[in-house]
Amino acid sequence: MATTTLLGLYFIGQCYFKFGTSFPCWAPIRLEDCYLIGGIVISSLVGQFSYVEAYRKGQLNFLAGFDYLKFLFAAAIGYMVFSEVIESTTFYGALVILVCSYLNTKEEFKNTSKKMAK
Repeated sequence: MATTTLLGLYFIGQCYFKFGTSFPCWAPIRLEDCYLIGGIVISSLVGQFSYVEAYRKGQLNFLAGFDYLKFLFAAAIGYMVFSEVIESTTFYGALVILVCSYLNTKEEFKNTSKKMAK
């Protein structure tokens, strides 16, 4: 709460007193943007509810591996939208995590299949 208050006061001060130009003043949200924001809110809610339901109904060992796919999507979106290239250490670290996660998920799936067959 304190951070939000301080940022709000900072923006108000920037708009009225013009101490510097580090942050722009608040601009009202346009009607065209409301549809985009609404779509983001709805898709975020659906995604979060789906995520929680999957963890509630599924096996945690199997589902935990998919959580690391965030690295892959974040890197792809960062490259496509912001032309951001990740550093080699970040790439290789994420690659190790993704490969280990894949192997763990594969092993868990194989063990689960054997248990269900018995």
